[in-house]
Order: sequence, then C-alpha cells, then structure tokens
Amino acid sequence: MIADGSSFEMTLRPSAELIAVIRRFVTTVYDRMNLDRDLTGQIAMTAHELLENATKYSTDGEATIRMQVTGPVERPRVTIMTRNRVHAEDAARVSSCLEELTRLGDPQAYYLTLMRRAKRVTQTGGLGLGRIAAEGDMELSMSHRGDVLELQAVHRGPP
Repeated sequence: MIADGSSFEMTLRPSAELIAVIRRFVTTVYDRMNLDRDLTGQIAMTAHELLENATKYSTDGEATIRMQVTGPVERPRVTIMTRNRVHAEDAARVSSCLEELTRLGDPQAYYLTLMRRAKRVTQTGGLGLGRIAAEGDMELSMSHRGDVLELQAVHRGPP
C-alpha cells in the first residue's frame, strides 16, 4: 500500500480544546492508513506540540498546519509543518534551541538537558521541541522570513 498523496493543510485560530480535537483527527486519519501505531502516536504528538507552540507564540492568534505522508506504508516519509507570525525574539529562541539540538547531536540527550533545566526554572514550556526530536523521532528545521516562522518536522524513520 502506498501513502503517496495523503496530505492536508488548515489555517485556524486554535485553542487548547481545538488542538486536542486536531490531535484526535490526526490519529484517526493515520490509523486508517494502517501506519504503525507507534508512528501514528509520534505523528499525533508532533502535530499537537507544533500547533501548541505556533498558537502560543502567534502574534495574531492564527496558525497553519500542513501534514504530508509519502512513500510506502512500510517506510513512509512524514512531514509536519506549522507556520505563524511571531516576534523576532521568539524566532531567535527557536533558532537557538535547534542550534543546541544540532550541536549535541543526540535528541535524547537534548531532551534530558531540557528536562533538567525545567526543574531549575520557574517558567513553563520549553520542552516541546526536545520532545518532538526525542519521542517523535523527528528532524526539526525552521525558516524565518519577516515575521513568519515555519517550523518543520520530518520523521527520521527506519534506515
């Protein structure tokens, strides 16, 4: 079975409740494609985390999510992208996180580092990108032009 052509994109003003609904929708869609259950869970978690971040840091409350699965179901390539308007300092923070992740070279080690930091810091958040990389087995990249930030996660999948 081939997953080619399975994609969707939506732009919305998400709330916490709507993000949970979208996560269930994503789970249902990819379960019906007969993808591996672990992969479906990784996809749903990644979509949830990315959309939560896009909503939290959006300057206008709007976020776009695009998801695409290509290739055979046994070895699918999954791409999840969010786009939203941000303040420059928020884009710089994302860039810094991705640079640290790249520098460490180990998503698990990066996630553990973030969790240790979170125990010492009283502010909330900051774990989402690490969770996506470590638990979602996703490679993260970003593009920032003007006030628009695009964050992309691509499932690394089996070699």
